[in-house]
Amino acid sequence: IVMNNIIEIECIEVEQPLGVFYIGKIDWQDLLKIAKNDIERIREEGEGDIEGYFGIQRELSDKRLKEISQYVSFDDATFPNSIVLSIDSISYDDKSEEVTENIISTTKNKICLRNNGKIAKIIDGQHRVFGIERYSKENPLFALDKKFELIVTIFIDIDEEYQSNIFSTINKAQTKVNNSLVYDLYSLAKSRSPQRTVHNVVKLLNEEKNSPFYHLIKRLGKAEFKTETIAQATLADTIIKYISDNPSYDRNLLRKGKKLELITGNNEKRFFLRNWFVNEKDEAKIAKLIWNYFESIKIIE
Repeated sequence: IVMNNIIEIECIEVEQPLGVFYIGKIDWQDLLKIAKNDIERIREEGEGDIEGYFGIQRELSDKRLKEISQYVSFDDATFPNSIVLSIDSISYDDKSEEVTENIISTTKNKICLRNNGKIAKIIDGQHRVFGIERYSKENPLFALDKKFELIVTIFIDIDEEYQSNIFSTINKAQTKVNNSLVYDLYSLAKSRSPQRTVHNVVKLLNEEKNSPFYHLIKRLGKAEFKTETIAQATLADTIIKYISDNPSYDRNLLRKGKKLELITGNNEKRFFLRNWFVNEKDEAKIAKLIWNYFESIKIIE
């Protein structure tokens, strides 16, 4: 439902060991709106390129897209499984340094989102999204007379490590997914990567009692303690910018058993955490630097 540039999603709140997420329904047009940038990015980075989407998505099959776009027109068409989304609660503009709230409000039965194409990423279900988008373009009248609500599972403020794990969990037992991809994902999770490093650093900072971030970080956009005000994904995204300008590329190299080179000069100043990452000094150096820096600020205040 779209009202005053706000998209409302009827949903239920679900709590599991991983954390809190939401299951709801959304009109296909609204889904395309909030995932517009992600759809365009997947398309631009190349269909068939597994690394094109966080290194976790299966490759897009043109044959499959044609089948889905045709299937959508059938009178008995149905997508009973949910499309899994990751939504950032805020957007940060590096140039203007402005922070924008993407989630207007959440309750146990409704989420109100800002109607903006940058806020949603597709973790699983991209074939259905691209298939329905293709049919809508080939059949413009579809938008006028076709009612098609989609089931969505929404995770809020999750970092790339969690996204990878969720994709793996969803697809592990499904025969339609190439087994080599699934095992590749598990090996990816066990291997080093900028994403995994920042995930572990943030987790350590949140869980160590003497840490300046102790119980201040929300794991999945839902606070377990009243003190938790910092989104895990926001902090992880901030740290990773000083490790790499292309985390997916670095992860792919490491997954293949290749070594990253140390950097020097201006790059070393810009990515001042990178050489520690390359030398596997994640906790000894990266976490300690962030810990000490914010501990000093805490003392000064």
